[in-house]
Amino acid sequence: MTETTPTTTDSTATCTLILPPTDLKDKVLIPGKDFGFDLQAIKRAEIALEELSVNFKEWIIVDTETLSQAQMAAEASAFTPESLDALFNAAHDLKGQACTLGYPLAGSICHSLCQMIDGLPDQRRISAILVKQHVDAVMAIVREEITNADHPVARAVFKKLREVTIDFVVQEVERVRADSSESQELEPVEQPELSATGAVS
Repeated sequence: MTETTPTTTDSTATCTLILPPTDLKDKVLIPGKDFGFDLQAIKRAEIALEELSVNFKEWIIVDTETLSQAQMAAEASAFTPESLDALFNAAHDLKGQACTLGYPLAGSICHSLCQMIDGLPDQRRISAILVKQHVDAVMAIVREEITNADHPVARAVFKKLREVTIDFVVQEVERVRADSSESQELEPVEQPELSATGAVS
């Protein structure tokens, strides 16, 4: 039931405070009644998740095939902007789904590939070898069903790929900066024109 309580804000005006009904007993957990949860609903959700997980392997295979095809298409086209976009999107999609599908290291390697593509100042200089190594590593992890993020061999491969990729991107960034600085130093300085009186115009 809604209760109203008259209250005075000053000597001349009054207002009505409306107190909405609160049925807290319907909102709190009740001890002794499965902690307030529908355990049957939770059980049904667990069963549904188990049934769904059967398809995880099929989904990860499809995603890795898409990544592999994008890599081959990009290499065949000499890494055009369009093919690089397709490769980035395939790696980005797999990066976001791999952990959910049970392949966290595959997702980490895809993340490294995305950062290489996105981090290069001149994408025309991308390393085809590094791209292929990333994709091959993802394919191997899925093929061998390596779902453990602490798998020693797969983790070592990821760490090495990551180190080499970071070094490559840093070198490319420094190269572009050096070329830019050299270009500015060699650029001729425009000489001011002098008028007949010798004043700078």
